[in-house]
Amino acid sequence: AVFVTPAGDVLAAPAGCMLELAVAARRPGFAKSGSLDGWRAAVEAALAAPDCPHWTLGLAGGFAGPIAARVGFDTCGVNFSGISSSGKTLAQKLAASAWGSPKLGTALLQSMRTTENALESLAQASSGTVLALDEVAHVDGRAVGRMIYSIASGIGKARMNAQAELKGRYAWQTFVIFSSECGLEAK
Repeated sequence: AVFVTPAGDVLAAPAGCMLELAVAARRPGFAKSGSLDGWRAAVEAALAAPDCPHWTLGLAGGFAGPIAARVGFDTCGVNFSGISSSGKTLAQKLAASAWGSPKLGTALLQSMRTTENALESLAQASSGTVLALDEVAHVDGRAVGRMIYSIASGIGKARMNAQAELKGRYAWQTFVIFSSECGLEAK
């Protein structure tokens, strides 16, 4: 087994050594769901489905965030739009499933029904992975524009505490996947 240190060094683990993610690197809200073999079988079935290229893009999106973060790219993403029940949310679940439970509301798959301020916390929690925001229809078009601009910036608003001192700012590098029944321009 090998692992990569925060500095980017690749180290080999001694034979028989069990490795665990450092406690400080664990992400809150991530949950194991199923088995690796079950995930592989589900992914293979999704990739084999005819006329569903968005499922392939969703799965690839689950791995775009760590690559973008590692090479220092800015936050970016994609919007899946189309008729109801066409598999947009399933594409988002495929992305989130690479990191944990694909259940809506757990860690990486969230409803777009959120505030602009809460979005900063969600983006930071997804840093280095993927943030799937389902149902853009929940948000006013102007707010969607502000939210996209905010997410793309990679850094949250500066805020003060009660002592008029600057608080720490949220920061992130992630890949965002939106879903909606209409395109973002129309929204």
